[in-house]
Amino acid sequence: MLGIDPASIPLPHHRVGWVDPRAPWKDFLQLLESEGVPEREGDCWRPGCPFVLTGLHACGDLGPAALRQFARCPSVLGITTVSCCYMKATTLDEPAPPPREGDSESGYPMSAWVQGLPGHGLPYMLRELACHAIEDYAGRLKQETAELRVHCYRAALETIIRQLNPLLRRPGVQTGRKAHLLPFKE
Repeated sequence: MLGIDPASIPLPHHRVGWVDPRAPWKDFLQLLESEGVPEREGDCWRPGCPFVLTGLHACGDLGPAALRQFARCPSVLGITTVSCCYMKATTLDEPAPPPREGDSESGYPMSAWVQGLPGHGLPYMLRELACHAIEDYAGRLKQETAELRVHCYRAALETIIRQLNPLLRRPGVQTGRKAHLLPFKE
């Protein structure tokens, strides 16, 4: 390996914290600093040191927030992000509360060019569909798997909740384990 001692390569450090998608990159670096890094000889993160930003299960606006930090922060050398839950991304029509004054950044679209296109909107239902492969659902429907029933239960329950309280547009109904084996009422 080109004469590089593997022990000299710094190990990754895991950080847990809330990342404000609208925060400036200096605030992002403060999150890293505030967490502290377990030190090993010659292995500690300091402000200004380069790093690779990695986001796994980067729900909603976390993926776009990571990409914005990558573009803005001079310390970020590279990025790997695995985004999911696209339906949770904010749009210009459905901003995340509470927006900062004068700030219009949203999860979609990130590009000013796309914002300028007529009809560029991406409604919730299309974002939701982006999370699911139609081939998987078609296969489940053909096999009549009981697990697909839980999706029907959740959709029906969300519809009932919306009828009772229209302000709860996407209540985020969660099901328990083996909910597909229970009758809807339970």
